[in-house]
Amino acid sequence: MARNFHETYSRPSVKPPAERATGLWFALVAVVIAAWWRHAPVVPWVALGAAFALAAVALLAPGALRHPNLIWFRFGLLLHRVVNAVVMFAIFAFVFVPAGLLMRACRNPLGSRRAGPGSSYWIDRKAGAQGPTSMTHQF
Repeated sequence: MARNFHETYSRPSVKPPAERATGLWFALVAVVIAAWWRHAPVVPWVALGAAFALAAVALLAPGALRHPNLIWFRFGLLLHRVVNAVVMFAIFAFVFVPAGLLMRACRNPLGSRRAGPGSSYWIDRKAGAQGPTSMTHQF
């Protein structure tokens, strides 16, 4: 693609997080699950055991978490593609469509000065007004 645009239309390369960070986050989530289900007979012990195991692997051998980290990262990218589309559709459907319908229901959308067909939105400059003379000093 030509380089004369300031927009980039290529996708940026997103890198997965470090394996150690992912393992520690999963351990933290397991601790939160253990605290949340603390009154259950088995769940807290299993969650705390998983938290301990994940923290130990993350700190001692983070390379062992490479494949789970990539799987989790790709799952996050998939969620991003799905949720982003759903959220953007919801914003369009619940914000822009009702606003457009409301503007059509009102005969004068956005307070335009349009007189009728063939007229313009252009506002004429007053006869004696001194306006900008060049694009360098516009205001």
